[in-house]
Amino acid sequence: MSVTNLLITIHGINPCLEPKDLTEDFKKLFDSMVAQRPMLNNLFPSDHRIYIQWGHPPNENSKENIFTIGRAQSKILKLLDYDKSERTNNDIKLNNFFPNNLNVSYILSKLLRENFVLTGLGDAAYYCSEEGENEVRSYIYEIILRKLEELKKKNSRIRIHFIGHSLGVAICHDILFGLSYNGQKYEPGFLKNALGKEDLLKLFKFWRQEMLSHAKLEAGSFISLASQLPLFIQRKHDILKKFINEENYKLDLTDIGISGTQLKWLLFYDLNDLLGFRTRPLYHDPNNIVKEIEVDCGVLPDSAHLNYFKNPTVIWESAKLLEMNGRD
Repeated sequence: MSVTNLLITIHGINPCLEPKDLTEDFKKLFDSMVAQRPMLNNLFPSDHRIYIQWGHPPNENSKENIFTIGRAQSKILKLLDYDKSERTNNDIKLNNFFPNNLNVSYILSKLLRENFVLTGLGDAAYYCSEEGENEVRSYIYEIILRKLEELKKKNSRIRIHFIGHSLGVAICHDILFGLSYNGQKYEPGFLKNALGKEDLLKLFKFWRQEMLSHAKLEAGSFISLASQLPLFIQRKHDILKKFINEENYKLDLTDIGISGTQLKWLLFYDLNDLLGFRTRPLYHDPNNIVKEIEVDCGVLPDSAHLNYFKNPTVIWESAKLLEMNGRD
């Protein structure tokens, strides 16, 4: 049976409050990979690529429910404006020798507090909540499942490939887990959000079975930029207990549909990136189908976290992986 490829990209936290197209970096990354491996354009034509944006609106007119967190963060920050706060503690006034607009410590703290902690980490807090997680997964699953239905008409095996950055790596992992995990009585929480959408429920059950049986759906490649999985596996109490109670416990790659003997998962990390972690050692990988590569994306933590998309090693190795796993 011939193979039809589907590439899915998912971004991570976004510290920017202004509406912004968060898929642009992934589109540029793909173009850079095509420049290295032109065959990718044939393996992944434009209608076989899904660039997903969640949480933050791409423009002022985006009012969908999935963009609630981004719109709410803007309002919360306006209400918490420290420049307009009444500071009545005389000790604090005396310690601020310079006015706020010239106080370097104040400016740096304000920047980190508003543009990273409350907004960026706010995205992670939202996704870690049951409601936020279900909202995000429901939105992403629906996009993917409806595209799978569209591609089913080609009457070929569909191979799904993921590229995730930052928190997006964890979301890609969760989507693959939902489609691939074969545990008894397992039911993804997002299905609660799908109540009333009987067609979506049917689609999920159908494609999950196709993934489990490897009949018409299979995992192709997983490219992870700045993985935060070592953080996000800590959401699951059962996993933490296994790490404590089982001396040689490691996560199972088949739980996310990754198996075989051919390289499937590339993980890139930068030692200067405070939000990107090594991940491969957490998984049982006897066949070496996971590869971890240290890259240099920048000296400062922000550039180190954001510049994976421009890194030559990321571009070259990712292009090779997609071409290899995209062929019949």
